[in-house]
Amino acid sequence: MEALAQSEGLTRHPCCRFAHLEQPEHSSITLFINGSEWDTSGVSMDLIKCVANNRLLPIGELNPWLGIQANQNFLFELWRLQWLEVINNECIDS
Repeated sequence: MEALAQSEGLTRHPCCRFAHLEQPEHSSITLFINGSEWDTSGVSMDLIKCVANNRLLPIGELNPWLGIQANQNFLFELWRLQWLEVINNECIDS
Protein backbone atom coordinates (compact mmCIF):
# COMPACT_ATOMS: atom_id res chain seq x y z
CA MET A 1 0.00 0.00 0.00
CA GLU A 2 2.94 2.32 0.57
CA ALA A 3 3.98 2.04 -3.10
CA LEU A 4 0.40 2.85 -4.11
CA ALA A 5 0.25 5.86 -1.81
CA GLN A 6 3.41 7.26 -3.42
CA SER A 7 2.26 6.59 -6.99
CA GLU A 8 0.00 8.38 -9.45
CA GLY A 9 -2.61 5.62 -9.02
CA LEU A 10 -3.55 2.36 -10.72
CA THR A 11 -4.30 1.27 -14.25
CA ARG A 12 -6.17 -1.83 -15.36
CA HIS A 13 -4.35 -4.38 -17.53
CA PRO A 14 -5.68 -4.13 -21.12
CA CYS A 15 -6.57 -7.86 -21.28
CA CYS A 16 -8.63 -7.76 -18.09
CA ARG A 17 -12.39 -7.25 -18.40
CA PHE A 18 -14.47 -6.01 -15.46
CA ALA A 19 -18.25 -5.83 -15.22
CA HIS A 20 -20.60 -5.24 -12.32
CA LEU A 21 -24.25 -5.92 -11.66
CA GLU A 22 -25.87 -3.60 -9.16
CA GLN A 23 -28.91 -4.81 -7.23
CA PRO A 24 -30.26 -1.73 -5.44
CA GLU A 25 -33.18 -3.61 -3.92
CA HIS A 26 -30.65 -5.73 -1.99
CA SER A 27 -28.06 -2.94 -1.57
CA SER A 28 -25.50 -5.20 -3.20
CA ILE A 29 -23.23 -5.37 -6.19
CA THR A 30 -21.72 -8.36 -7.97
CA LEU A 31 -18.33 -8.05 -9.68
CA PHE A 32 -17.28 -10.16 -12.64
CA ILE A 33 -13.65 -10.27 -13.78
CA ASN A 34 -12.99 -11.98 -17.10
CA GLY A 35 -16.38 -13.66 -16.78
CA SER A 36 -15.90 -15.04 -13.26
CA GLU A 37 -17.83 -13.79 -10.24
CA TRP A 38 -15.65 -12.35 -7.46
CA ASP A 39 -16.21 -12.32 -3.72
CA THR A 40 -16.31 -8.66 -2.73
CA SER A 41 -17.51 -9.09 0.86
CA GLY A 42 -16.82 -5.92 2.82
CA VAL A 43 -15.54 -3.98 -0.21
CA SER A 44 -17.12 -0.56 -0.75
CA MET A 45 -19.71 -0.59 -3.53
CA ASP A 46 -18.41 2.70 -4.90
CA LEU A 47 -14.87 1.30 -5.11
CA ILE A 48 -16.12 -1.74 -7.03
CA LYS A 49 -17.96 0.53 -9.48
CA CYS A 50 -14.91 2.78 -9.83
CA VAL A 51 -12.61 -0.15 -10.62
CA ALA A 52 -15.12 -1.75 -12.99
CA ASN A 53 -15.88 1.46 -14.91
CA ASN A 54 -12.42 3.02 -15.25
CA ARG A 55 -9.13 1.88 -16.74
CA LEU A 56 -7.21 4.64 -14.96
CA LEU A 57 -7.66 5.11 -11.20
CA PRO A 58 -5.86 8.23 -9.96
CA ILE A 59 -4.60 8.05 -6.38
CA GLY A 60 -6.81 11.01 -5.45
CA GLU A 61 -9.90 8.97 -6.30
CA LEU A 62 -8.65 5.89 -4.42
CA ASN A 63 -7.62 7.64 -1.18
CA PRO A 64 -11.12 7.76 0.39
CA TRP A 65 -11.35 3.96 0.22
CA LEU A 66 -7.86 3.04 1.38
CA GLY A 67 -8.72 3.36 5.08
CA ILE A 68 -10.83 0.17 4.98
CA GLN A 69 -8.94 -3.14 5.21
CA ALA A 70 -11.33 -5.01 2.87
CA ASN A 71 -10.75 -2.37 0.18
CA GLN A 72 -6.98 -2.64 0.61
CA ASN A 73 -7.16 -6.44 0.37
CA PHE A 74 -9.31 -6.18 -2.77
CA LEU A 75 -6.89 -3.81 -4.53
CA PHE A 76 -3.87 -5.82 -3.37
CA GLU A 77 -5.33 -9.06 -4.74
CA LEU A 78 -6.05 -7.45 -8.11
CA TRP A 79 -2.51 -6.06 -8.15
CA ARG A 80 -1.04 -9.42 -7.12
CA LEU A 81 -2.81 -11.07 -10.07
CA GLN A 82 -1.41 -8.28 -12.28
CA TRP A 83 -4.88 -7.10 -13.27
CA LEU A 84 -4.15 -3.70 -11.77
CA GLU A 85 -0.77 -2.04 -12.17
CA VAL A 86 0.73 0.80 -10.13
CA ILE A 87 1.43 3.90 -12.22
CA ASN A 88 4.93 5.05 -11.32
CA ASN A 89 5.87 8.72 -11.50
CA GLU A 90 9.00 7.75 -13.47
CA CYS A 91 6.86 6.14 -16.20
CA ILE A 92 4.84 9.33 -16.61
CA ASP A 93 7.92 11.57 -16.79
CA SER A 94 9.57 9.46 -19.53
